[in-house]
Amino acid sequence: MTALGSRLLMLLTLLVAPCAYAQVADDRSVAIVFYGADEGGEAEVEDFTHGVLEASAKEAGLRALAAEAGGPGKPDPAKIAAAAKVRFVFLGEIHREDADFAVNTRLVDAQSGREVWSGRFFSDEDDLLQLPPEIATSLVAQLKGAAL
Repeated sequence: MTALGSRLLMLLTLLVAPCAYAQVADDRSVAIVFYGADEGGEAEVEDFTHGVLEASAKEAGLRALAAEAGGPGKPDPAKIAAAAKVRFVFLGEIHREDADFAVNTRLVDAQSGREVWSGRFFSDEDDLLQLPPEIATSLVAQLKGAAL
């Protein structure tokens, strides 16, 4: 094979090679990932993850599982989806300042890489346990309406 032929073959391979977003499920499956945006939000990660997972898992036709953020920095939805074999990745970034909490959420369709929904939720420490079910209700509604 000539040098030009080898280069064309390499280029063709790169063009048709599946991207990371294509290597995911095609059902209503979601990996739920919470992470602390600052040291104040770290303590609530496990509680939020389990609360949203528990409420979401009750929905028929929805496969929900907890996943890890994957180290320091912003989580990579494509990597999370590929590892968990899910179609959607739900990210919840927990901020805490004194007794007040803010949770920034987004739902990413890992097949396309597109953000399909985002939301913000607020609570104080006294009502914190009400937040995971509220977030789960919004998540389930978005997943039910998501085009497959």
